[in-house]
Amino acid sequence: ERNFIRGACGYLPEDISIYRVEEMPADFHARFSCKAKEYMYRIHNSESKNPFTTDLELLYRRKLDIPLMQEAAQHFIGTHDFATFCTNCTEKQNTIRTIYDITIEKQGNTVILLVKGNGFLYNMVRILVGTLLSVNEGRIAVSELDALLASRNRVLAGITAQAHGLYLNRVFYEDEF
Repeated sequence: ERNFIRGACGYLPEDISIYRVEEMPADFHARFSCKAKEYMYRIHNSESKNPFTTDLELLYRRKLDIPLMQEAAQHFIGTHDFATFCTNCTEKQNTIRTIYDITIEKQGNTVILLVKGNGFLYNMVRILVGTLLSVNEGRIAVSELDALLASRNRVLAGITAQAHGLYLNRVFYEDEF
């Protein structure tokens, strides 16, 4: 196992690494066999940029109301039609997804959002983050979120947050998530 990991890592780009391997059945598919995924979105919340995380976290200079954002995030938990939170979704596309959990924590000047669900639409997490930031700024009220979600109208949601704060954090292949 160790030799396989070392050998495979030698062929990968610098920003990708293997830390564990397991033998899987022949019908296993890395994407379609997963039960859930967890995305992380990182925000550097400060007046000053952090030169070490410029391309790794969204710089957000306004004060963040974490309890308000946590309250707003609860509206997205559960099984919903997330067409409002998708870029380039078609009418034929199935846009129903289940969000199991959203956590928002502040660690120093870094705010970490973790979104766990059974699947995600194109730009869904980034639009969710943009919408939570719009709630923080008072441009969208928490009381409007259920109607916004039901509208299936992308224009009503917040902006698509920048990509450089987004990470696929974990993939779950077992039901224990």
